[in-house]
Amino acid sequence: MSTLPPPLPPRPSQSPMQVPGSSAFAQQRAPKFFEGDLVKATPLFIILAIVVTVISLILAILPTSNVLIAIIGYLLTPFTVMVLMGWDTVSQRKKTSTEAWFVPNPSYSKLLRILAGVSILFSYPHISAIARFVSAKLAENIWLTSNFSWFF
Repeated sequence: MSTLPPPLPPRPSQSPMQVPGSSAFAQQRAPKFFEGDLVKATPLFIILAIVVTVISLILAILPTSNVLIAIIGYLLTPFTVMVLMGWDTVSQRKKTSTEAWFVPNPSYSKLLRILAGVSILFSYPHISAIARFVSAKLAENIWLTSNFSWFF
């Protein structure tokens, strides 16, 4: 962080009395800090959450019967987005206590909470594909063995 130079001395004025609002008094005010000195919250977590949600939605739309894709999509959608939401929250709280010029952005956290809710909705096709695979394997096992003792 750069240090600011001291303020310039006031210019001599025509009147012997300095009143607030005059140009000499305005020059004596404390200098403002520069925009570059601020540490802002990063939108990286939102960008990653949007990318992960879109990838999971694309995987849900693809016509495939591979259960591995369904598992990857299920892990991407709710879990990864919620991890990113927690990471953003921890990062903003940590920087608030350590950085003097940190400006938190609560709208980032709110948007990540909304994305977490949307990602739970987008995980339904993946859950359905996993359930179809498991039920098909169970039905195949029961039909081939005709043994119901393990089920009850």
